[in-house]
Amino acid sequence: MNARIFKMALMTALLVLAASLPAMARGHGGPGGPGGPGGCPGVMDQLTPEQQAAYQKLVQEHVAKIAPIRAALQVKKAELNVATLDPKADQAKIAGLAKEIGTIKGQMAEEGATFRVKLIKEFGPLAMGGCGGPGMGGGRGPGMGRGPGNGPGCGGM
Repeated sequence: MNARIFKMALMTALLVLAASLPAMARGHGGPGGPGGPGGCPGVMDQLTPEQQAAYQKLVQEHVAKIAPIRAALQVKKAELNVATLDPKADQAKIAGLAKEIGTIKGQMAEEGATFRVKLIKEFGPLAMGGCGGPGMGGGRGPGMGRGPGNGPGCGGM
């Protein structure tokens, strides 16, 4: 009976993951969310058309590069959720999955840092939310760039 529940839960998780891949690959419109760099509507207007094209290319490359990492993270999270629901779960397997999730999150952080360095080298600090909008800084929402927070910039709360 437990194997049947496990298989059904795993299949459900994989179907949810498959349905969400296009949304995950799309991203949030660049670092900081919609409106351009850092969520500032006017910052993209300060870039030349060539710079805007270069910026969009960097963002698209980054999103394409991290999409499989995000997908792997979602799969491992689903596997961990299924494993923890099983009353006869192997604790070593659960610990292994948790470590794998940590490794994948480390890869995401590394890719994000590399991407931020590229943006700052190419476009300066404004590329990271220079107007104090909902950028990469300490928001209270889940994750970077989402939620009511202020990016590293000029003002805010």
